[in-house]
Amino acid sequence: VKTAIVTLGAMGTVIVTAEEKAFVPARIVEARDTTGAGDIFSGSFLAALSQGYPMVEAVRYANDAASISVQRLGVFEAAPTRQEALALYESRG
Repeated sequence: VKTAIVTLGAMGTVIVTAEEKAFVPARIVEARDTTGAGDIFSGSFLAALSQGYPMVEAVRYANDAASISVQRLGVFEAAPTRQEALALYESRG
């Protein structure tokens, strides 16, 4: 295994590679339904990587997308649009 990414729910995400160890905190939100949050994280992470984001930034983007989804009910209807996730990610400034 060359890279391990461990999601810790409301606490954030840990990334471990041979070169680095990083912790990316989650946004503080009021979760209504966590169903599908891991899938949202995974899909958003892979989408960000495919667009050239560095790994830590891809995790930040995925954390933000998942934080949107947990504030909504359901699975498919809770998934944020790319525009919603990107706006939240970019708001970190």
